[in-house]
Amino acid sequence: DKFWNGTAAGTLPPACTAAHSSEPGLCYLAQYAAQYLETPFFISNSVYDVYQILDELDLGCTPGGSAAGLPACTPAQMQLFLAYRQTFLDGMRGALMA
Repeated sequence: DKFWNGTAAGTLPPACTAAHSSEPGLCYLAQYAAQYLETPFFISNSVYDVYQILDELDLGCTPGGSAAGLPACTPAQMQLFLAYRQTFLDGMRGALMA
């Protein structure tokens, strides 16, 4: 596609894009790219951020409430929040152990 051919081609590990040739853009995601990196690296990343909480999870709350006026999450919402966190951690763990 236009983005891939004009902007992203050549910026990702070639071994990763070869392994994911049908969807090379996956190599922008750490859980796919990490095993193909040859240079030592240090990961520093938040498990989730405001965008993910508000737009991806769409819970309408934040743990403990927020200054932005969102209410604290209910126990059921917190279960979804924590499951999202665990999915991220499991993905990273799998990538780093590969």
